[in-house]
Amino acid sequence: MVVKIKGANGVYLTICNVYRSPNSSYENDTNLSELINTLCCSTKGDILIVGDFNLGDIDWENYTAPNSNLSSQLLIKVLRDNLLKQLIDTPTRARGTDTPHILDLVIVNNSFVDSVKHFAPLGKSDHVVLDLVCNFNINVPVVKHKQNFSKGNYDDLRKSCNIDWSNILDPVNNSIEENWNIFKNHILECSKQYIPSVNDFGSWKKSKWKRPLNSDVRIKNKG
Repeated sequence: MVVKIKGANGVYLTICNVYRSPNSSYENDTNLSELINTLCCSTKGDILIVGDFNLGDIDWENYTAPNSNLSSQLLIKVLRDNLLKQLIDTPTRARGTDTPHILDLVIVNNSFVDSVKHFAPLGKSDHVVLDLVCNFNINVPVVKHKQNFSKGNYDDLRKSCNIDWSNILDPVNNSIEENWNIFKNHILECSKQYIPSVNDFGSWKKSKWKRPLNSDVRIKNKG
């Protein structure tokens, strides 16, 4: 799975999640290597590749595969060719008397990962949970709200407005503007209480979402 996120400063972060089976064929490993190559050649900005690669024989301190595993050598080569760095240096998987191995990897092209923490496995899993803190900011859309007048409780709203206005509004001591603000604020507070609000999707959706079909398709559809 690959997703691309646009950052606040216009820089993109591409995240790729990988699971490589321990029984993966050499052809599949070659395809994985080509995928990483394609990501690095066609993607601008930061790249984060994470997942379970099931290649426990790699010496990540020296980026070597002592057992001459062709699949491990493929991965090491593609990382070196694209100047990628692997950040995990302690075992991520252990079970019973098995030798702990580094199977889960965090691969980056730039220094935007501030920290990597290891936590206990979830449930019956024998893999640690990796917590990454990345130095990457995004623009969070401001979601506005609007009142859903079709779902309003107007009976209770009318009751809330059925009050002795003569005791609330004081035309002798208050100006017209002051009385208007008193009246307006009361109505607004009551409407908030008895008329529910919903997200105003139109305040942040992109204009192209309104017409996802191109003009040619829309013309043919009308015919």
